Amino acid sequence: MQTRLASLPGAFNNIFLTLALCVVSLGASHPSYAEYQLLDRIVAIADDDAVLASHVRDKMQQIKSVLARRGAAVPPDSVLYEQVLERAIIDSLQLQRAYKAGMRVSDQELNEAMERIAAQNRMSLQQFREALEQSGQSYLAAREQTREEILMRRIQQRSVMRKMSITQSEVDNFLASEQGQKLLQPEFNIDHILLPLPASASDAVRE
Repeated sequence: MQTRLASLPGAFNNIFLTLALCVVSLGASHPSYAEYQLLDRIVAIADDDAVLASHVRDKMQQIKSVLARRGAAVPPDSVLYEQVLERAIIDSLQLQRAYKAGMRVSDQELNEAMERIAAQNRMSLQQFREALEQSGQSYLAAREQTREEILMRRIQQRSVMRKMSITQSEVDNFLASEQGQKLLQPEFNIDHILLPLPASASDAVRE
């Protein structure tokens, strides 16, 4: 696979995506007219995919929220932007590899993953969904992000296995072991899922 990476401004500064919203205004003393507003643009090309400015912006806001919750220093926007953009490109390439390899996450697998995340927050799935919505976050967006994390984890595991010179029987024996079973349990980055805490919550609960 040939990888083409670029960011704007730069080699692809003439490549951009304009998504226009047409608003027609009717008035007694004014003729009809259309106003076009720029909604988004491409900031990077990753092989067959495009990274949008809105995606980078949303990720930056998520990271800032997590750092603020932890009381950690927030890097300058210019530094954070470059880091988030690089991560977005890598994630896009990994997801493309996963899809091209025929990898998919079934609804049942995704439901089970969301239930595990809810359990980590000591909630039922319904409670978890309601908590997300009450905090202004989309449950469907969190669900889709979890799907992508599962796919990226799988393609990473496949890449590691291909680099290891071991027999299939050795792989099977390891996966059947207790350590192998723990490895197969998916781990999720749930920092992007921010749940509101009551003012009376202890420091231990906040951690």
